[in-house]
Amino acid sequence: MLSCKELAHQHASDYLDGQLSPRTRLAMSFHLALCTNCRRFLKQFRAVRQLLQSRSELQVDEKTESEVQDLAARLHDSYRQQKNNSSGL
Repeated sequence: MLSCKELAHQHASDYLDGQLSPRTRLAMSFHLALCTNCRRFLKQFRAVRQLLQSRSELQVDEKTESEVQDLAARLHDSYRQQKNNSSGL
C-alpha cells in the first residue's frame, strides 16, 4: 500500500491527470478509501490546480496574486498540520 507521503509527493498530480499505471491507480484508490487525510489533501490539491488553471485566463493584479499565494500557503500548512496530527495517533 502507498504511504501518505508517496501519495502526496509522487502520485497526486499524475492521479488527477489520469497518467498512472493501472497498478498504481489501484494502490491510490485503495489508500484513498482508507485515508481521510489523503482524500482531503487530494480534494484541496484538485481545487488549487483548478484555481491556478483558471487563473491564467484572468487579469491578475498584485492583490489577487498575494491572495492566491496566501491561500496556497494556508492549504499547505493545513495539510501539514493534519498530517502531523494523524501521525501522532
